[in-house]
Parts: sequence; C-alpha cells; structure tokens
Amino acid sequence: MNSFSDIFSNIFSAIFITSNDTDEDKARKIIRYAFLGSIIMIGVVSWAIFVFATFGDRVVKVPNVQGDNIYTALQKISDRDLIADVDAKYTSDYPEGVVYFQNPTPNSVVKKGRVVNFNVSLGSTANALPDFRGMTVFEMADFIDKKYSADDLKFSSIQTKYEYSDSVERGCIIRQTPAEGTPMKTVTSLEVIISNGLESADKTEPTLADYTNVDFAKAVSDLSQAGLLYNFTFRTGNYIRNNMKIASQSVPAGMPYRQIIEENKTISFVINLNEKFGVYPIDGMQSIMLPKKPLPYNVKVQVVDKTETSRVTVLDILTRGGSAIEVPYFNKDNSKLVVSIEGQEDTEISL
Repeated sequence: MNSFSDIFSNIFSAIFITSNDTDEDKARKIIRYAFLGSIIMIGVVSWAIFVFATFGDRVVKVPNVQGDNIYTALQKISDRDLIADVDAKYTSDYPEGVVYFQNPTPNSVVKKGRVVNFNVSLGSTANALPDFRGMTVFEMADFIDKKYSADDLKFSSIQTKYEYSDSVERGCIIRQTPAEGTPMKTVTSLEVIISNGLESADKTEPTLADYTNVDFAKAVSDLSQAGLLYNFTFRTGNYIRNNMKIASQSVPAGMPYRQIIEENKTISFVINLNEKFGVYPIDGMQSIMLPKKPLPYNVKVQVVDKTETSRVTVLDILTRGGSAIEVPYFNKDNSKLVVSIEGQEDTEISL
C-alpha cells in the first residue's frame, strides 16, 4: 500500500506545481502546461475545421410539418433533401390529409438524406372498414344496410368461407379480408371466414332437402334460417292441390349447406301457381325490381285494398336483389301492391 501511495505521490508532484517545487521546477511545469495546451487547442481547431469542411453543406434543420396537409409536408421535406416516410392512420382528432406527428422533431439538425417519419390523418374512423369479427353474417348484413347506402359501397357481394375454430362460436366471423381499418373507398370486395365450430364436435352437417311438392313457404322458412340464397319463377295453371308448391329445384337434394354457401350457389325453384290466389282470381303478374345489396334481406309483397282493411301476403322471401321478380296480383281495380323491406314499407305500386 505504501509503495502505491509513493508512486501516486511521485506522479502528482511531477505534474502539478507544489509548495516544495523550486522556481526552476515551477518554470519547467508551466512550459509543459503551455505546450500541452497548445497541442489540445490545435486539435480542437483542426477537428472543427474538418467537421465544417466535411459536413457543413450536408446538414439541415428538420422543418415543422405538423398541422400541414400532406402535399405541403412532402414539399417541405423534399426541399431540405430529406426523405419522407408516411404512416396514414384514421383519427377523429384531425381532418383528413393533415400531419399530426413527426420524428425527428422540428428544428432538429440532421444529415441530408435522413428519413423523417410522420403520421397523416385519413379522417374519421367512420371512413374505415369496420371490424366484423364476432358478428354473424346476418348481424353484419344489418350493420352494413343501416350504416351505408348503395353509393357508399364499391363491393356488390360478400364472399363467405367456413373453417373450424376452437375459439370462435359457430356461425360467427373469425376474420375478414381486407382487414378492419382499410379505407372504405378502396374496398372492392369483401371476404369473411365464418366459424364452423369445434372440429372435434359432431360433424353431421345439414344438407339441402328435396323440396319437390313441398310448400314454397316451408322452403322459404328453411332456407332463410340457413342463410341460403334462392330465386324462383311461377308457372300458372289449374294447380288446386299443388298451388304454391315447388315443381323443381336446381340444386340437388343432399348437398351440404356449407358447400352451397362456400360455392355461392343460388337455388332456383319453379313454383306451381293456381289460377286463383286463395279465393281471388289472379289478374296478372307484376314485375318488381329489387335493390341489390351485399347480403340477403327480407322482402314481403302484399296486395292491399284501397281501404287498407285487407292485406294478403303474396310473397315473403330472402334475397340479395339486383334483379326483377314476377309477383301475382288480384283485385286490380281496388288494390295496390305494397313492398316491404326488412319490415319497413318501401314501395307502393298501383295496379
């Protein structure tokens, strides 16, 4: 320990001026200080000259682009020879197209060519594709129908696929493509994956029945509950016993519901229609154009007399629309056809 203290004491006395130094020792140490200080000064000045010469024309201040619209922000970044990295996000706090965050912060000194990250608002979250996960297809259809008009949608149909899931209840949506948050104006098609329940569960799948000679109302009830699509045509004649019964169907009996949905099949029926609708002689057929919607919706057509005291339902179906259907009518001179969509009266047709 004494040896270490002696060494440290010798070094200290050799560098610093002490009270024991002679005038000659003090002079030598001062000369050393001056020489060392000159060397340090020369180094600092040389380094400053090097940095200025090397980087003086290669550094810039980051402009403030927060609050600017995207076009102004990009121009400012470009003018400083910087590179913009834009992340567009929905936010209800800022108008569409406005920059609301940047990194590096304004007035930071950086090299030219540095990437400047900033977020730009896509506008209100109402402009984004919603998250349909956990909904059934019918809940999704109801949501879309209430939230958007036909002009708001660029997609005219929704594709459905099924797969087993351990975590999502059977019949509910597992995921969607495009993902939630995608700008609605860019969505041209929508696909949803629907849970088929646990793979280990009973795999007995419901299959399409043979509806030949079955009441059309029974087929409508079954297919509506299953979410299957169908259309139909009438053939008129003396069908007293077979009135409103199905003469033929396009999709063969025994096909699994899941396959029909996955292949987006529409079941076409030919329906017997007697010359009388109950006690009313049929006067003719009225063509009705149904609005096209991405998912099935309910349409009910009734013959209503002008006193509003008699309503006879001539049609009650689930459809996607987009085409004309033929509807029978009677009591032409004293009635009208009333078309209701999802329980709301939509159209009145004078006969």
